[in-house]
Amino acid sequence: KKLGEIEVSFKDFKTKLAEEKRRMEIERNIKRGEELFNKGDYASAGEVFNTVLSLQPDNKVAKEYVDKIDKAYQQWTKQEIKKLSTEGESLFNEGKYAESIEKWGRILEIDPLDANAYNWTKKSNEKIKELDKKRREEDERRAKEREKQRIKDLYNKSVNLYNTGRWEQARDGFKEVLKSEPANAEAKSYLDKSLAGLKKQKEENARKSQEIYTEGLKEYTVGNLKKAISLWEKAVKLDPENVKAVKSLERAREEIKKK
Repeated sequence: KKLGEIEVSFKDFKTKLAEEKRRMEIERNIKRGEELFNKGDYASAGEVFNTVLSLQPDNKVAKEYVDKIDKAYQQWTKQEIKKLSTEGESLFNEGKYAESIEKWGRILEIDPLDANAYNWTKKSNEKIKELDKKRREEDERRAKEREKQRIKDLYNKSVNLYNTGRWEQARDGFKEVLKSEPANAEAKSYLDKSLAGLKKQKEENARKSQEIYTEGLKEYTVGNLKKAISLWEKAVKLDPENVKAVKSLERAREEIKKK
Protein backbone atom coordinates (compact mmCIF):
# COMPACT_ATOMS: atom_id res chain seq x y z
CA LYS A 1 0.00 0.00 0.00
CA LYS A 2 0.98 3.55 -0.53
CA LEU A 3 2.09 5.66 2.44
CA GLY A 4 -0.97 7.91 2.19
CA GLU A 5 -3.34 4.96 2.32
CA ILE A 6 -1.55 3.58 5.38
CA GLU A 7 -1.90 6.91 7.18
CA VAL A 8 -5.64 7.04 6.41
CA SER A 9 -6.11 3.49 7.66
CA PHE A 10 -4.25 4.30 10.91
CA LYS A 11 -6.43 7.36 11.51
CA ASP A 12 -9.56 5.28 10.92
CA PHE A 13 -8.26 2.72 13.38
CA LYS A 14 -7.63 5.37 16.05
CA THR A 15 -11.07 6.86 15.47
CA LYS A 16 -12.77 3.48 15.75
CA LEU A 17 -10.73 2.68 18.87
CA ALA A 18 -11.78 5.97 20.50
CA GLU A 19 -15.41 5.35 19.56
CA GLU A 20 -15.27 1.85 20.99
CA LYS A 21 -13.73 3.16 24.18
CA ARG A 22 -16.46 5.82 24.45
CA ARG A 23 -19.17 3.21 23.76
CA MET A 24 -17.81 0.95 26.51
CA GLU A 25 -17.64 3.86 28.96
CA ILE A 26 -21.23 4.79 28.12
CA GLU A 27 -22.41 1.21 28.64
CA ARG A 28 -20.49 0.96 31.92
CA ASN A 29 -21.98 4.23 33.19
CA ILE A 30 -25.51 3.26 32.14
CA LYS A 31 -25.17 -0.02 34.03
CA ARG A 32 -23.81 1.80 37.08
CA GLY A 33 -26.54 4.44 36.85
CA GLU A 34 -29.27 1.79 36.70
CA GLU A 35 -27.85 0.08 39.79
CA LEU A 36 -27.84 3.36 41.73
CA PHE A 37 -31.34 4.22 40.52
CA ASN A 38 -32.70 0.84 41.64
CA LYS A 39 -31.14 1.39 45.07
CA GLY A 40 -32.95 4.71 45.35
CA ASP A 41 -29.74 6.76 45.22
CA TYR A 42 -31.16 9.21 42.70
CA ALA A 43 -28.59 11.94 43.28
CA SER A 44 -25.64 9.67 42.44
CA ALA A 45 -27.56 8.05 39.57
CA GLY A 46 -28.30 11.49 38.13
CA GLU A 47 -24.60 12.38 38.15
CA VAL A 48 -23.73 9.16 36.31
CA PHE A 49 -26.43 9.60 33.64
CA ASN A 50 -25.40 13.23 33.11
CA THR A 51 -21.88 11.94 32.49
CA VAL A 52 -23.34 9.66 29.81
CA LEU A 53 -25.13 12.62 28.21
CA SER A 54 -21.90 14.61 28.19
CA LEU A 55 -20.39 11.76 26.15
CA GLN A 56 -23.49 11.16 24.02
CA PRO A 57 -26.09 13.98 24.29
CA ASP A 58 -28.77 12.04 22.42
CA ASN A 59 -28.47 8.83 24.47
CA LYS A 60 -32.10 7.75 24.85
CA VAL A 61 -31.59 5.53 27.92
CA ALA A 62 -29.76 8.24 29.85
CA LYS A 63 -32.41 10.82 28.95
CA GLU A 64 -35.20 8.53 30.12
CA TYR A 65 -33.48 7.92 33.43
CA VAL A 66 -32.77 11.62 33.96
CA ASP A 67 -36.49 12.29 33.40
CA LYS A 68 -37.39 9.52 35.85
CA ILE A 69 -34.98 10.95 38.42
CA ASP A 70 -36.43 14.45 38.01
CA LYS A 71 -39.95 13.10 38.50
CA ALA A 72 -38.88 10.98 41.48
CA TYR A 73 -37.12 13.97 43.06
CA GLN A 74 -40.16 16.16 42.53
CA GLN A 75 -42.36 13.51 44.12
CA TRP A 76 -39.95 13.08 47.03
CA THR A 77 -39.77 16.85 47.44
CA LYS A 78 -43.56 17.14 47.69
CA GLN A 79 -43.79 14.28 50.18
CA GLU A 80 -40.88 15.55 52.29
CA ILE A 81 -42.21 19.11 52.38
CA LYS A 82 -45.67 17.83 53.32
CA LYS A 83 -44.20 15.65 56.08
CA LEU A 84 -42.00 18.45 57.46
CA SER A 85 -44.89 20.93 57.28
CA THR A 86 -47.12 18.62 59.32
CA GLU A 87 -44.37 18.16 61.91
CA GLY A 88 -43.61 21.89 61.98
CA GLU A 89 -47.24 22.88 62.56
CA SER A 90 -47.66 20.21 65.23
CA LEU A 91 -44.57 21.44 67.11
CA PHE A 92 -45.79 25.04 66.80
CA ASN A 93 -49.16 24.12 68.30
CA GLU A 94 -47.35 22.36 71.17
CA GLY A 95 -45.42 25.55 71.88
CA LYS A 96 -42.10 24.04 70.74
CA TYR A 97 -41.22 26.99 68.55
CA ALA A 98 -37.46 26.44 68.22
CA GLU A 99 -38.01 22.83 67.10
CA SER A 100 -40.73 24.03 64.73
CA ILE A 101 -38.29 26.51 63.15
CA GLU A 102 -35.84 23.65 62.55
CA LYS A 103 -38.49 21.85 60.45
CA TRP A 104 -39.26 24.95 58.39
CA GLY A 105 -35.53 25.47 57.88
CA ARG A 106 -35.21 22.01 56.38
CA ILE A 107 -38.05 22.83 53.97
CA LEU A 108 -36.25 26.02 52.91
CA GLU A 109 -33.12 23.97 52.24
CA ILE A 110 -35.20 21.92 49.79
CA ASP A 111 -37.09 24.88 48.35
CA PRO A 112 -35.67 28.31 49.27
CA LEU A 113 -38.77 29.99 47.81
CA ASP A 114 -41.34 28.12 49.91
CA ALA A 115 -43.56 30.99 51.16
CA ASN A 116 -45.39 28.80 53.67
CA ALA A 117 -42.13 27.89 55.40
CA TYR A 118 -41.12 31.56 55.53
CA ASN A 119 -44.46 32.53 57.10
CA TRP A 120 -44.33 29.79 59.74
CA THR A 121 -40.72 30.66 60.55
CA LYS A 122 -41.75 34.28 61.07
CA LYS A 123 -44.68 33.26 63.29
CA SER A 124 -42.44 30.96 65.34
CA ASN A 125 -39.83 33.69 65.86
CA GLU A 126 -42.56 36.12 66.95
CA LYS A 127 -43.81 33.57 69.49
CA ILE A 128 -40.28 33.09 70.84
CA LYS A 129 -39.89 36.86 71.26
CA GLU A 130 -43.29 37.03 72.95
CA LEU A 131 -42.34 34.25 75.37
CA ASP A 132 -38.99 35.88 76.12
CA LYS A 133 -40.78 39.13 76.93
CA LYS A 134 -43.22 37.33 79.24
CA ARG A 135 -40.33 35.55 80.99
CA ARG A 136 -38.52 38.84 81.54
CA GLU A 137 -41.69 40.46 82.89
CA GLU A 138 -42.29 37.48 85.19
CA ASP A 139 -38.69 37.60 86.43
CA GLU A 140 -39.06 41.32 87.14
CA ARG A 141 -42.36 40.73 88.95
CA ARG A 142 -40.84 38.02 91.13
CA ALA A 143 -37.80 40.18 91.86
CA LYS A 144 -40.11 43.01 92.98
CA GLU A 145 -42.07 40.60 95.18
CA ARG A 146 -38.86 39.31 96.77
CA GLU A 147 -37.67 42.87 97.40
CA LYS A 148 -41.04 43.82 98.85
CA GLN A 149 -40.93 40.83 101.20
CA ARG A 150 -37.33 41.63 102.18
CA ILE A 151 -38.30 45.20 103.09
CA LYS A 152 -41.31 43.94 105.02
CA ASP A 153 -39.12 41.51 106.99
CA LEU A 154 -36.53 44.24 107.58
CA TYR A 155 -39.23 46.60 108.84
CA ASN A 156 -40.55 44.00 111.30
CA LYS A 157 -37.03 43.20 112.46
CA SER A 158 -36.28 46.91 112.94
CA VAL A 159 -39.47 47.36 114.98
CA ASN A 160 -38.35 44.51 117.22
CA LEU A 161 -34.92 46.14 117.59
CA TYR A 162 -36.58 49.41 118.50
CA ASN A 163 -38.83 47.74 121.08
CA THR A 164 -35.80 46.12 122.73
CA GLY A 165 -33.89 49.40 122.93
CA ARG A 166 -31.32 48.65 120.22
CA TRP A 167 -31.65 52.13 118.73
CA GLU A 168 -28.62 52.11 116.44
CA GLN A 169 -29.52 48.86 114.67
CA ALA A 170 -33.16 49.97 114.48
CA ARG A 171 -32.09 53.29 112.94
CA ASP A 172 -30.02 51.56 110.23
CA GLY A 173 -32.91 49.20 109.44
CA PHE A 174 -35.50 51.95 109.07
CA LYS A 175 -33.12 53.98 106.89
CA GLU A 176 -32.82 51.06 104.48
CA VAL A 177 -36.59 50.57 104.47
CA LEU A 178 -37.07 54.24 103.55
CA LYS A 179 -34.60 53.94 100.65
CA SER A 180 -36.98 51.46 99.01
CA GLU A 181 -40.19 53.00 100.35
CA PRO A 182 -39.65 56.75 100.87
CA ALA A 183 -43.37 57.28 101.54
CA ASN A 184 -43.53 54.72 104.36
CA ALA A 185 -44.85 56.95 107.15
CA GLU A 186 -44.55 54.28 109.86
CA ALA A 187 -40.89 53.64 109.04
CA LYS A 188 -40.25 57.41 109.11
CA SER A 189 -41.94 57.71 112.51
CA TYR A 190 -39.91 54.80 113.90
CA LEU A 191 -36.72 56.30 112.47
CA ASP A 192 -37.40 59.59 114.26
CA LYS A 193 -38.10 57.75 117.51
CA SER A 194 -34.95 55.64 117.05
CA LEU A 195 -32.87 58.78 116.56
CA ALA A 196 -34.46 60.29 119.67
CA GLY A 197 -33.68 57.10 121.57
CA LEU A 198 -30.08 57.21 120.35
CA LYS A 199 -29.75 60.82 121.45
CA LYS A 200 -31.15 60.02 124.88
CA GLN A 201 -28.89 56.97 125.14
CA LYS A 202 -25.87 59.05 124.17
CA GLU A 203 -26.69 61.63 126.83
CA GLU A 204 -27.14 58.88 129.42
CA ASN A 205 -23.87 57.24 128.40
CA ALA A 206 -22.09 60.59 128.66
CA ARG A 207 -23.48 61.08 132.18
CA LYS A 208 -22.45 57.57 133.28
CA SER A 209 -19.06 58.00 131.61
CA GLN A 210 -18.45 61.16 133.61
CA GLU A 211 -19.43 59.42 136.86
CA ILE A 212 -17.09 56.51 136.16
CA TYR A 213 -14.33 58.94 135.19
CA THR A 214 -14.72 60.65 138.56
CA GLU A 215 -14.49 57.28 140.35
CA GLY A 216 -11.33 56.52 138.39
CA LEU A 217 -9.88 59.87 139.35
CA LYS A 218 -10.38 59.02 143.03
CA GLU A 219 -8.60 55.68 142.58
CA TYR A 220 -5.77 57.39 140.72
CA THR A 221 -5.39 59.95 143.51
CA VAL A 222 -4.84 57.23 146.12
CA GLY A 223 -2.33 55.48 143.87
CA ASN A 224 -4.57 52.64 142.70
CA LEU A 225 -3.40 52.90 139.08
CA LYS A 226 -4.76 49.57 137.75
CA LYS A 227 -8.22 50.24 139.18
CA ALA A 228 -8.18 53.74 137.68
CA ILE A 229 -7.25 52.36 134.24
CA SER A 230 -10.06 49.80 134.42
CA LEU A 231 -12.62 52.48 135.28
CA TRP A 232 -11.41 54.91 132.63
CA GLU A 233 -11.56 52.16 129.98
CA LYS A 234 -15.23 51.71 130.86
CA ALA A 235 -15.77 55.46 130.74
CA VAL A 236 -14.20 55.75 127.28
CA LYS A 237 -16.18 52.77 126.02
CA LEU A 238 -19.42 54.42 127.13
CA ASP A 239 -18.47 57.80 125.66
CA PRO A 240 -15.50 57.94 123.27
CA GLU A 241 -15.92 61.74 123.24
CA ASN A 242 -15.12 62.02 126.96
CA VAL A 243 -11.83 63.86 126.41
CA LYS A 244 -10.83 63.87 130.07
CA ALA A 245 -11.26 60.12 130.36
CA VAL A 246 -9.33 59.51 127.12
CA LYS A 247 -6.35 61.65 128.17
CA SER A 248 -6.31 60.30 131.73
CA LEU A 249 -6.35 56.73 130.39
CA GLU A 250 -3.42 57.44 128.06
CA ARG A 251 -1.42 59.06 130.86
CA ALA A 252 -2.12 56.22 133.30
CA ARG A 253 -1.05 53.59 130.77
CA GLU A 254 2.23 55.41 130.20
CA GLU A 255 2.83 55.61 133.94
CA ILE A 256 2.19 51.91 134.51
CA LYS A 257 4.68 51.04 131.75
CA LYS A 258 7.42 52.91 133.60
CA LYS A 259 6.88 50.97 136.82
